[in-house]
Amino acid sequence: MAAHFFTMHGLNWLFEPANTNSGYRSTQGMGISEYYTFGFDAPRTVDPKRKATDYLYSPSSGTQGIENGNWGILRTYSEPQEDLPKLPSANPDQVPVCPQDAPTRSYRVAVVQAARALQAPVIYNDRGQAGDSEKTIWDWNALMYVLQNDLDANGKLKPNVPIEPLILRANAGDCIQITLNNRLPNEPLNTGTTLPAPYAGIQLDTSKQVGLHAQLITADVGTSDGVNVGVNPVQTAGIGKSVQYTWYAGNIEYADDSGFQHVPIEFGSVPLTPADPLMQHIFGLLGALIIEPQESTWQVDVNSRASALITKQGGESFREFVIILQDDVSSLKLGELKDQNGKLSPSPGDFEQSSWSQAINYRTEPLEFRYAAPNWLLSSITQALSNSQVLADPQTPVFAATAKQAVRMRLLHPAGLADQNLTLHGHVWQEEPYTNDSTEIGYNDLSQWLGTRVSFGPNTSFEVVLAKAGGQGEVPGDYLYRTFVGTDFQNGMWGIMRVGASNTDIVTVTEFTATTVAGVNTVNPNTGQMAKSVTVSIGGTDQQVPVDMMTGTWKFSGTGLLPPVRVTSALGGQTTAEAFTTGPMPPPAPPVARAAPPPRLMSQEEQFRFKPEARKVP
Repeated sequence: MAAHFFTMHGLNWLFEPANTNSGYRSTQGMGISEYYTFGFDAPRTVDPKRKATDYLYSPSSGTQGIENGNWGILRTYSEPQEDLPKLPSANPDQVPVCPQDAPTRSYRVAVVQAARALQAPVIYNDRGQAGDSEKTIWDWNALMYVLQNDLDANGKLKPNVPIEPLILRANAGDCIQITLNNRLPNEPLNTGTTLPAPYAGIQLDTSKQVGLHAQLITADVGTSDGVNVGVNPVQTAGIGKSVQYTWYAGNIEYADDSGFQHVPIEFGSVPLTPADPLMQHIFGLLGALIIEPQESTWQVDVNSRASALITKQGGESFREFVIILQDDVSSLKLGELKDQNGKLSPSPGDFEQSSWSQAINYRTEPLEFRYAAPNWLLSSITQALSNSQVLADPQTPVFAATAKQAVRMRLLHPAGLADQNLTLHGHVWQEEPYTNDSTEIGYNDLSQWLGTRVSFGPNTSFEVVLAKAGGQGEVPGDYLYRTFVGTDFQNGMWGIMRVGASNTDIVTVTEFTATTVAGVNTVNPNTGQMAKSVTVSIGGTDQQVPVDMMTGTWKFSGTGLLPPVRVTSALGGQTTAEAFTTGPMPPPAPPVARAAPPPRLMSQEEQFRFKPEARKVP
């Protein structure tokens, strides 16, 4: 266990108490010999008829900290207690969570077992391992939050619904009404998981009670915390049941004279976590709530809700990318998806438990997976992140923007295990991009600048606000984003922000041979729409090729193809390949046997230093 991440439900505080534009937090990273102080008013949103209300806190809120007992409760009372002094600002009058005139935004969310909703596993990488396209990375035990409207009458996910963590959006000042339905099967889930030492032998099953907890926002933790804590009423839903939550996208400011006011706050990224702190998020039950500027509108991409174009009240817009890190995914398997009869099966004939547990938005791209040779680290790895290594884009999110376009990357780490450090090549951003007493996200004259977001551990969230994609030089191209933790990067936690030169979709050729021209399109970053086809112009002929609307991929096959080739999208994007693609790096040559060098005799001085028996005692 490295850094610890203190979190507390139902409260938020300024990152720097003396700096009103430092932004609000509900989780704070801490290392050895560090300390942190924050102040708050106990919320008055609780029902005074309840004698007491409990607020969950955890000084080390990752899975290891919870496993090892690092949590507790702060109890507030509605009536004076004989053994406690009365606080000067204490007032029993209840304050409503939302103001009466707040816009209401309602979501109906269901919890499903992926195997039933998809009739398939959640596939974290379906390209296939280099050298064996049948070997993919998948999880038959996955659980998901989905929008109720995305399910058909039989509980199956509708076609062309993105398979990714739940992503909700609301505006600052909104009153958010959540109805959570438990549609899990009435059978054991993910049974037999054994805890590591010192609890070896203790087996845990995934809870079939479900909830949904949101960081940062204002809520009555006695009814809308999404977690069962202490003496609070039960807030989870059993199988076939539902539960309602009310959240406010802002804070309530109190005055000593019992006055109060609701203050809309553009929180940005808000992690969403389940009620079971150990055995639900590791199977994918997590998500994000993004609090946008007041009175904003948005258009999500046709193939992913993690990407959207946000338009503010005055007409200014920005591209938004939601990055949800997963660093303790359980049950990922590597192997074939089908059994010997050619049918999808949770127990196919050829599979193994993978050693990978890192992902972004249900996708992973381990470096080892991109090489055919088991001793791939002996190869040249200069091509490891290049499309030429696998003749395709990485399967982690490829976010599309136009050069000069304003971009906000929403970084979230719901639940989780370890501290991460996320970097984006070619760009810098402010550590504290907050204005107007931290009620809005914008340019802060007093903020320092970063190129890596550190202290990005369990239950944290941050904003990467870029004035323009492509960096200061507005340069089109592919920009790597990745965790700077070496093993997690190697195990698949990285992706690309693709910046185009014009206001069209971005076309990329990933494979060009004498028989194949293949590639991938992004959406148009200004509309979120995907082209239905591309035109491949080669050898004096034009061929129209369909585009997969969810992945953006396309492929043209022929014979005797020769460079150059020009590919033009139906939405206007185009590119030209002047030469064949080079292809993957060859496997390393077997090591050359060398004769063992003759033993080297120790000098007299070395014998004295390393052979005590050689020392002469006068």
